Amino acid sequence: MDVPPLDRAPVHILSIDDNPNNQKIIRQSLSQDYCVQCIYTCEDALNAILDQVPDIILLDVSLPDGNGYALCKQLRQQAHLRTTPILFISALTSLEDRLQGFAAGGDDYLCKPILPKELRARISVTLQRMQTQEKLLTELHEASHTAYSAIVSMGETGQVLNFLTESFQVNTYQALGQLCLDFLASFDLNGSLQIRALTSPLTLSHQKNLKPLELELLALGAQAERILSVSSRTLFNTDHLTLLVKNMPVSDEALYGRLKDHLALMLKGANARMQSLRLEEARRNERESKVRYGFDELKSQLSELDHYFLQLEQNLGETMDHLFINMEQEMLAAGLTEAQEERLLHTLANGRARMDALRDIKSDMQQHFIKLEAAFIEVTLEE
Repeated sequence: MDVPPLDRAPVHILSIDDNPNNQKIIRQSLSQDYCVQCIYTCEDALNAILDQVPDIILLDVSLPDGNGYALCKQLRQQAHLRTTPILFISALTSLEDRLQGFAAGGDDYLCKPILPKELRARISVTLQRMQTQEKLLTELHEASHTAYSAIVSMGETGQVLNFLTESFQVNTYQALGQLCLDFLASFDLNGSLQIRALTSPLTLSHQKNLKPLELELLALGAQAERILSVSSRTLFNTDHLTLLVKNMPVSDEALYGRLKDHLALMLKGANARMQSLRLEEARRNERESKVRYGFDELKSQLSELDHYFLQLEQNLGETMDHLFINMEQEMLAAGLTEAQEERLLHTLANGRARMDALRDIKSDMQQHFIKLEAAFIEVTLEE
């Protein structure tokens, strides 16, 4: 065999020539290695091409119902024949004839009489060129696909980096969880997320109502493997978060692999932010505990002071009452003059006035303590 066939063998060669002798030479020269179809008119050639597109066309310039150059131009106007090799075979051998064949869209030009060895060589070169073109097209397609995948992956990686940046700007578990769900939505994914805070877990989802099994899966995520996949469901787990994605693109292996990597990295970043939020929560709880203890101590001290002042007021009141009674009795027994009694009563009245002043001071102190307690409560709420 002179010419190695294409991978899609047998190679189909369509010969268009109105001379039976030429067709006989072409068939005898090529039929051992290729499938050769002989056509004698332009009209029959067009009909034959409708039934089967040839791999190579051998075209005579002079045909009974048309011109080979015109037929070549007509064939080139059809999208599926724009790259099909067309080799002119003609008795017209001038440079002008060859230029016309090239201008019409021909790939090669053979002069009659037909020499079998030359014909096979030209066919071999044509097939090698076709194989080279197909290989280049395949490589170009693969390179384009690789480049496209790289561009897409870079864009997706950019989304991950944006998430990591934004995650450390949120200050609540709710905001962090919503950021995770938004990240899923950017890839047309939906799912649910459980955030394990110090006090109680927080569950968020793209759906309003979660199935009991879904809640159970999220709760068990803390003890599960890092990544667990079943069909289109994939469970991602970290120390403080569990993410359940419900519609992973399992039919697209490349996209599926990329998304698993992106989601794992996203969740790792979210887990890091969770650690800092949990630490802040612990510090806040410790601070609130100390504030509550201080508040209880203040209330206790205020209560003791209030009890002390109440007891002091009672004691002073009883002392003054006894003093007035005793003084009245002593004045009667002592036989004091009226002027002396008036001076003594005046002195007692001044003492009573000072007692009343002490009561007012005690009342003012109580008001100060009430204001202090209110201020302490307000500070506690702010913390």
